Amino acid sequence: MVRLVASDPFGEALPVDQAGLRIEVGDAGALTWISPFAGQEQAVSAALEATHGLRLSEPGRMLASGEARCLWFARGQALLCGPALAADLDGLAAVVDQSDGWVSLKICGEQHVDVLARLVPVDLRVSAFPSGAVVRSLVKHTGAMLVRTSEETVEIFVMRSFAKTLVGDLREASEGLALRG
Repeated sequence: MVRLVASDPFGEALPVDQAGLRIEVGDAGALTWISPFAGQEQAVSAALEATHGLRLSEPGRMLASGEARCLWFARGQALLCGPALAADLDGLAAVVDQSDGWVSLKICGEQHVDVLARLVPVDLRVSAFPSGAVVRSLVKHTGAMLVRTSEETVEIFVMRSFAKTLVGDLREASEGLALRG
């Protein structure tokens, strides 16, 4: 009989402290993908507001209320992060628990934009990507969602199976930056 054992997707790879940069496990909590059915966006927003204190986020944005965050995920899709979904969205939206499918990490420090610039084809400077901004992009060759959580922090979400690849890519880029400096 096969015995399944839960494991940390990052293993011993995190945290990383290097050249004024810190890469650490994110604390996204429960992750619930929500896709409102046609014409149900307002009803879904009202249900989320009643139970979690926030509405569906606008494209490219994050909304937060307490520990709950609603991230734009794609056209007509959102990701509720933090608490488990408490709203009854039956008949209003497609809902899928993604907690075991996605992981997040945080990259922090003065050099975080310089490291990410080596891997991400999006301008992540605070002037172009302010706090609360969300973008779907690539980090090197890995599909990801990036969220600006503060001036010196970006949270990166990837599929669980790419966790160590992401850390390796970030580590390699930060080492290259350290060698250059």
